[in-house]
Amino acid sequence: MFGYKVNNDRAGFPLNSITKITNILDNKKINYIVMNNSNDKNIVDFKRKNTYYHYVEVSKEAYELEVKKISIEEKIKTMPFNKIEKLYKVIEDFVNE
Repeated sequence: MFGYKVNNDRAGFPLNSITKITNILDNKKINYIVMNNSNDKNIVDFKRKNTYYHYVEVSKEAYELEVKKISIEEKIKTMPFNKIEKLYKVIEDFVNE
């Protein structure tokens, strides 16, 4: 959602962005826990209104689309020029419909 890497179900944010991140999570009603270095916890639980799993699915779809895009871009880089011209024509026709 924010472009940060997640390791072991945790994401680390720069301190100056915590407020921004938690405001977005609050607005989207996503449960979260903020932990600091002294292991103090700030737990926010929206209970039944939690939309975490919805955003997990949206994020998975976006990730899969990005992987496909990168794969296609890599294949295009190795295509001969005449095939690239044909491909661009197809893309142009599609987006101009």
